[in-house]
Amino acid sequence: MKTIFYPIFQSVIKRRDVKLFMAFTFLPFITSMLMNAEGIETTFKADKTVSFISFLASNLTFQMSMVLPILILSFVIYSVFREEFDSGIMFLYKDIKRNLIFKAKVTSIISLYAIYSLTTTLISAIAYYFMAAPRYHFSGNLLPSDVQALQSIILQLLAVVAINLIVIMLVSALSLKFRVGVAAMAGVFLALWANVAPQFTTVRYLFPTGYATMLEQFNFPLALVISLVISLLYFTIAYIFTYRNFLKKEF
Repeated sequence: MKTIFYPIFQSVIKRRDVKLFMAFTFLPFITSMLMNAEGIETTFKADKTVSFISFLASNLTFQMSMVLPILILSFVIYSVFREEFDSGIMFLYKDIKRNLIFKAKVTSIISLYAIYSLTTTLISAIAYYFMAAPRYHFSGNLLPSDVQALQSIILQLLAVVAINLIVIMLVSALSLKFRVGVAAMAGVFLALWANVAPQFTTVRYLFPTGYATMLEQFNFPLALVISLVISLLYFTIAYIFTYRNFLKKEF
């Protein structure tokens, strides 16, 4: 798969809309300046107890709640899975096994998201230690001192990653059946629902994001297991659906 992965991955990262997508990794610089600003809603207000991992989790959650990054990523996914069929580019791969092409495409999109997340983490570190911490007198600690707060943040971080991976597979699946508008709106709808799910008593059990706020009801290991199982279930269903439709798609 390596021989086909690199060309596909290079074609993905060279896209103009990928550069726009990556621009949102600079969001931590903006949130660092807007904390406690009057009329500005951020995922947390300046607090001396805020650690780096708390700051990072807040920025990743804020990214997920924004419409534009998901929309842009959806356009990228659509181009990778649908436009190459419509334009006839996929005909050039007719001598390569379809399952290898599919795996290379999925791996390319997930690799792009991994780069996006790692870049956000790096920029969050710079923004936290050189901007936010000195300005708001944050603790400067890597982790929070409170154990339950740390457990909640771990669940929050894992849930954000899981939801984004599920969104990737959902948009990939719908791209093979519908036009870009439907696929993109479905991805945005899922991300927004996952973001607000913890606020609803019944719906929060259906999303991994809900378990970060239920440590009083579930102990940490149980909440972690349930969150991972739900995430894996959704991802697997979307993956299988995408894989089967990709194999059936005509070049």
